[in-house]
Amino acid sequence: MKNIIFDMDGLLIDSENITFHIYKDYLCQIGYRYTKEMYISLLGKRKEFAQEQFKKDFGSSFPFDLFWEQTHIILDQELIHKPCLKIGCIPLLEYLKEHSYTIILATSSYKNRALNILKGQHIDHYFNDFICGDQVKNGKPHPEIFLEACKKIHCEPNQAIVLEDSETGIDAAFQAGCSVICIPDMIEPDFDHKKKCNYILSNLLDVLTIL
Repeated sequence: MKNIIFDMDGLLIDSENITFHIYKDYLCQIGYRYTKEMYISLLGKRKEFAQEQFKKDFGSSFPFDLFWEQTHIILDQELIHKPCLKIGCIPLLEYLKEHSYTIILATSSYKNRALNILKGQHIDHYFNDFICGDQVKNGKPHPEIFLEACKKIHCEPNQAIVLEDSETGIDAAFQAGCSVICIPDMIEPDFDHKKKCNYILSNLLDVLTIL
């Protein structure tokens, strides 16, 4: 199979730990306690899910829009201007490009943010196409984003390999009918999610050993 679908946050970009600490520091300053478990529940999800979760955790009066705007100004500056690629990212992308793989990004992040980050990290040119969270109706774990990715690169789902780091992404890729390679970031997938994966690897460089 020469069709590869990449997630972005936590897979290509070492963004999850950075995001968690920015959220935690901001919330601490305004009097809220934020834990890693709270953040992990958001992995792979869209902004709308995060808003519901924050209101649930901190009450309906929580100023989510202000929180989101201010933390993401800081976060996006970090991810655009500072090196934060995951181990093996460039060697893998170089290999795929040199060997004529079709490569598409499928991320829950909105398109403008995703493209700015990829350009800031100088990897946007590796991708044949992009499908982002604001271009689909249903976020992960719904399979829509991966089904749309396959349509964009003109392949059947069973002819595509999805690279993911989160359980939410694993569910979406598995339901779409794609092969799944998981490279865990903040948490290891549980037993049920491991069964949905074709491979579980330590880093992006390891993908080269199975292509």
